[in-house]
Amino acid sequence: MLQNIFFGGIGVVGIILGLYIILSYRKKETFNIFLGVFTFTTALILLELVLFWWDAIAYNPRVPFYKSLIFLWGPSLHLYLKRKAESASGETSKTPVLKHYAFFVLSLVFLSIIGNIKMDSATSEYSLSWFVIGFLTNNWVKAIYSACYITLMVDAYMGYRMGMDHMSKRWAQSLIAFFSLLLFIIVFRAEFNNLHTFDFLSKYLAAYCFSIFILILGFLNILFPISKLGQSPMNPISIEEKYKNSGLTPDMLKLLKEQVTQAMEEDKLFLDHKLTLQTFAETLNTDRYSLSQVINQEFDKNFYEFLNDYRINESVKLIKDNPERRQFVLDLIYESGFNNKVSFYKAFKKRKHMTPAKFIKTFSATL
Repeated sequence: MLQNIFFGGIGVVGIILGLYIILSYRKKETFNIFLGVFTFTTALILLELVLFWWDAIAYNPRVPFYKSLIFLWGPSLHLYLKRKAESASGETSKTPVLKHYAFFVLSLVFLSIIGNIKMDSATSEYSLSWFVIGFLTNNWVKAIYSACYITLMVDAYMGYRMGMDHMSKRWAQSLIAFFSLLLFIIVFRAEFNNLHTFDFLSKYLAAYCFSIFILILGFLNILFPISKLGQSPMNPISIEEKYKNSGLTPDMLKLLKEQVTQAMEEDKLFLDHKLTLQTFAETLNTDRYSLSQVINQEFDKNFYEFLNDYRINESVKLIKDNPERRQFVLDLIYESGFNNKVSFYKAFKKRKHMTPAKFIKTFSATL
């Protein structure tokens, strides 16, 4: 009884904490929404386990809700780490969200509908409904699904770790380790699926893991604002400090800087609206870490600031070189390398301190 009260209380705290994280995000820190979703999901699963163990409630659905909620874990943690790393490096995220949650939505819909269909015929175990439920509730399916997302999380961490401070690295490593522990539990539940004792013990182990995670996250949120979680509370590290362990020599930096300049000024790679730090690095036959260092250290900008400088300069050149087409602002967006109006207007106004339309009008007045 006391144990159920403990888990139930932690579950309620987790729901409140998850909602707080989701609702308190800042405009430039939307990645925290995904951490909030993960926390909220973990708390819901913990509360459902309490309902199972509370004899007075007699909670016994055909298909437990947590069977679908588990499919939220991987996407949420992956998107949190990826978006957070992209934000820290100054990149504009192009990581799609909906496709990562598609499997969860499908599982929730199928289990909600099919789970309420009575299957009492002699052939029910061979029906499509039975097969779908069996597939979506299979622990091996969940294990493989979770393993794929751990791989994506590790890949995101490895791709951005050079730009992380010590605290950010430890936080990312802790989240990956925690999710790996959950995967470990899922794998053992799949392997010993027919052992009732292990099923019971594994659920209690998971409940304690969920509780510890919620308590630690809540404690960290008291020490640091949620927007700073995973970041150093000290001043931002300098570029010299950030790249002190870099393997690039001064000569290598100089050579790569020349290649970057040539690619932009002569080859005009910035006109490719799909250009990313990764594809740019591949074009120069280098790695993204070295390229990022050169842009940060030699040009004193992040990648997208560097890219947009060239694109806005190109748009201004187009305005001045093509007076008969100055009124076609939409053409400028794509001809200068941008792929949407919002990004173009924001970048243009930041650099020229006026809208493109006003710039065109001002330029026209000088003719």
